Amino acid sequence: PHEQISFVVKKAALAATQVVRKLPDSAELFIGKVPNLLEHRESAVLLSGLALATEIGVQAPNFLPQLRRNCASSLVKIMKNIFSHSYDTVVIGGVPEPFVQGRVLILMRILGEGDSQVSEKFGETLALVASSTDTAKGAGNAVLYECVKTLIALPLDSSMKNLALRLLENFLETKEPNIRYVALQELKKVVAYDIIGVQALQSTIFDCMKEEDVSICRRAVDVAFTMTNQRNVQDLAKELIMFLDKRPDPDLQEDACRKICTICNAFSPSSDWHVRTMIDALRRADRNMPEDLCMSIVSLVSGEPSLQEKIASEIYVEAIAPELPIDLRKARWRLIRIALILVGEHGHYVIGSGKPFSFPTALSSMSQILNACANLYFDDENEELQVEIERVRENALTAMVTMAARVATDTEMLELRNILEEYRSSPNVELQTRACEYSVLLTSDMLDIRQELFAPIPSLNFDRFRTSHGLLAAGGSSTVSSIDQIDALFGFSSLSTAAPTTSVLAITDGTGLDDLLGGLSLSTNANQLALVPK
Repeated sequence: PHEQISFVVKKAALAATQVVRKLPDSAELFIGKVPNLLEHRESAVLLSGLALATEIGVQAPNFLPQLRRNCASSLVKIMKNIFSHSYDTVVIGGVPEPFVQGRVLILMRILGEGDSQVSEKFGETLALVASSTDTAKGAGNAVLYECVKTLIALPLDSSMKNLALRLLENFLETKEPNIRYVALQELKKVVAYDIIGVQALQSTIFDCMKEEDVSICRRAVDVAFTMTNQRNVQDLAKELIMFLDKRPDPDLQEDACRKICTICNAFSPSSDWHVRTMIDALRRADRNMPEDLCMSIVSLVSGEPSLQEKIASEIYVEAIAPELPIDLRKARWRLIRIALILVGEHGHYVIGSGKPFSFPTALSSMSQILNACANLYFDDENEELQVEIERVRENALTAMVTMAARVATDTEMLELRNILEEYRSSPNVELQTRACEYSVLLTSDMLDIRQELFAPIPSLNFDRFRTSHGLLAAGGSSTVSSIDQIDALFGFSSLSTAAPTTSVLAITDGTGLDDLLGGLSLSTNANQLALVPK
């Protein structure tokens, strides 16, 4: 009976698909059968034939020209038959043959990629799918998703690319999170050829960054990052700062901080905005901001003399002068540490006789931080916090001594030496070493050496440094974090490449395949060996 023959043909085609997947060289045994399978009116056989053609296209790309010649017209015909109801079709969710449509669209994408003539042949069919598919149910959205992926992948004209963007915009406006997720995933590809079109969806993308679903947030952040330029960098930075407020997850915050640093390095409108944005990110992420990014703030301020007094004053008032919280574990220790470094280096502009803040007051605030750190108890689960606290203590000692060397009177110097005396017997070797060395440097005999050692560090021309080391791409933009590239310069990162893998595959005689494939004749008989990339 016809049903039994169709069943056997379907199973044979599926078996052939598995064979091609395992042995790509066997594709030439089956490629001659594909056109006849695509002419079949049974949905099951048609699906099996499409699966076989797709597998051949993926596993044996050297057969793509033959597939294009023999199958492109058949794919267009299949879609026309489905929409014209030329034969009995299975309707799911108001969509005729959604599984067949999905398979056809995938094969169109494989055959049309890199071939403008074949892609042009598919263009009308893709437009028909986009305009005729009902999106009320999941079946319609699944078909449209494959349609969008095909529109993006194929070399089509701008009108077809705009059609893909409109479909993605509709996806983003749905309430179904899975649909929004895949839309954001595809939008990243659209940025490569239509960044202006994606930027038109900026507000919608920013809304997705506020979703409860973490996976959608990640995708939205990635899309927003890729579409950044000098015009919208401030908007994106603001949204990423808000993102840090709402997302306490360490991985998310670290990723957001790196993105903030990258867009600031590439598109910052001013040094003042750049520094304040980085400090704003540190204020919210604190220990979740990577160490290299924190130190980049110090480098930025050192390279901008016009900002040093202002930043030192503001960060002193925010991070050092106030009382620490009752629960010391909730203090923003990394912000405090960076503040100590900045105030130690640039605090002489605002601390001292005749300045907004007196040295004794600053010394008292830093002593409070030192004492609070000494009273903290740590268990094994808080090892990272303990390391951070020790660094805070070390930087507090250095900041006090640096400022004292520049602005302190003899009486104030004596008071500082009394503080250092407490740490000369500290169980922490680093603290003990610093306290001993600083105590010696603060004696009157060391005045000349002290003034030279604690003189302000010369300003770093950060833009010149980045340019001279090739850290900015043409036009001032960078697709790779400047900090990562600086690490690479000093050997802190390594690149590894993997050699392509090949395997030798043996093909056996194809005798007996004709009967299984419903009497179809084999066009070739292969007994050969070939090197095929995995």
